[in-house]
Amino acid sequence: MNENENSYYNPEQLRKFQEHGVIIPDLSSVRIGREVAMKKFAAGSTLHPFVRINGPNTEIHAGANIGLFGPVTLDNSWIGENSVVGSLGAVTLKDTVVGPESIIGSGVAEQAVLLGKETTVNDFSTGYGFRIRKGSLYEEDASSAQHTDTKMTVLFPWTTLGSNINFCDVLLAGGTGPEPGYFSEVGSGTIHFNFSIRGDKATASLFGDVSSGVFLDQQRLFIGGNNSLLGPIQADFGAMTAADVRINGSFSAGLNFGHSLAKGKIDYDPRIFLGAMGIVRKQVNVLAELTALFHWYQQIRIA
Repeated sequence: MNENENSYYNPEQLRKFQEHGVIIPDLSSVRIGREVAMKKFAAGSTLHPFVRINGPNTEIHAGANIGLFGPVTLDNSWIGENSVVGSLGAVTLKDTVVGPESIIGSGVAEQAVLLGKETTVNDFSTGYGFRIRKGSLYEEDASSAQHTDTKMTVLFPWTTLGSNINFCDVLLAGGTGPEPGYFSEVGSGTIHFNFSIRGDKATASLFGDVSSGVFLDQQRLFIGGNNSLLGPIQADFGAMTAADVRINGSFSAGLNFGHSLAKGKIDYDPRIFLGAMGIVRKQVNVLAELTALFHWYQQIRIA
């Protein structure tokens, strides 16, 4: 037996997991690192073939269904009750929390939190080809469809991302319920551009805010499909955009048709920072809203 094999429970040892109540249809195709204690697996959870689990902080709760339609790798990740991981294919989760009733399609998440599902209006938490990178928070019933990428992104309850979306460094709030027409959403093909020409990244955007959004009583936001969002943006609750537009700066409630780029060429000097004060002000606002969110969790949600 080589060193790698020694680091995992063997099939005979995995039988004890079965006796503990963990459902493992094929003992020979499931790998669980010895650093993961058996007590971290709740009775009634299911580990399908080609599941690999590592990390002493991993926990799998009752009713969780791991690897339903594809291989799954879990590393120091927490899987809530009745969650499905791998509903559409392969999944890798690293240092990630998946809340109760979540339905995770196929993709990768790292250092992220999904708080789970509370309704069945939307039948998925993530679709096919998702990537959720570090610092992302999907609150209850927030979801993303096919081929989406988020990083340092906060999605408030019920908010929905369509397909083929890059939505990094964004906070999206707004909406009053999970029914169509009541939650904030972003249309397919939309990209939030979060780097300047010179490579600066002080471009995080606020769609709604924390201080009002946490009460779940604000007008929803609607970002049309195929939008080019040039951060930093500050959008009011109730703001909407038409499809296939370019948006920058700030925009208020109502339907916004974006801005056209002037044709031609201008001189560009990377040493000159145009509009620097406006950028700084918006980033201070972002930090203030994230601070408010931290205290909301610390003093209200967790207390």
